[in-house]
Amino acid sequence: MRTIRFLFAFIFVMSCFCELRAQDRNVKHVSINYLYRTPAARETLGNPPGSHYLTNQGVGITCGMELTKVWEMGIYCNFFQSEFESNIDPMIFDTRWVASPGIYSRIHLLDVANMNSSHFDLGLDSKIGGTFASGCHLEYAFGLTGQYYPLQHLGISLSAEFGNFTIARLGHTNTSHFQMQGGLTWRW
Repeated sequence: MRTIRFLFAFIFVMSCFCELRAQDRNVKHVSINYLYRTPAARETLGNPPGSHYLTNQGVGITCGMELTKVWEMGIYCNFFQSEFESNIDPMIFDTRWVASPGIYSRIHLLDVANMNSSHFDLGLDSKIGGTFASGCHLEYAFGLTGQYYPLQHLGISLSAEFGNFTIARLGHTNTSHFQMQGGLTWRW
């Protein structure tokens, strides 16, 4: 119950942050993403380890603003599907949503190289956050993000990140070292 309250408080603070910054016109972007973490082996009774794979998929929202011409910071909150043993029958697995909030920093590589483009953006990202699955677990990542804006404000984004990510399964947690995400982004 404490995790749910924290999650709602975090989303409320994030939405207030985005709204206040939108009034100042300092918001760089807001993104809604689909996320995919590398598969983890799912062990079930009667099957050898590794015979089934659980992919950790989810959705997320990111809100960031430029602090300088080349540096951006922001916050994010991702939600992943995770499997846990059912309270009724341990042979049945329930899927639950797990929150993963954090902060990120991005260096805009095209601006650093003085290759300004109104349609393309390439960024070097770093993230730190946590996952609330069977306790709180630290997550961190470094990656590359590419964005393409066919319209002035609306674009698409794709990221590849390497680091330490948590995958919850069967009431336990595993570690993944790769995450991809893609989605729509809106910039001011």
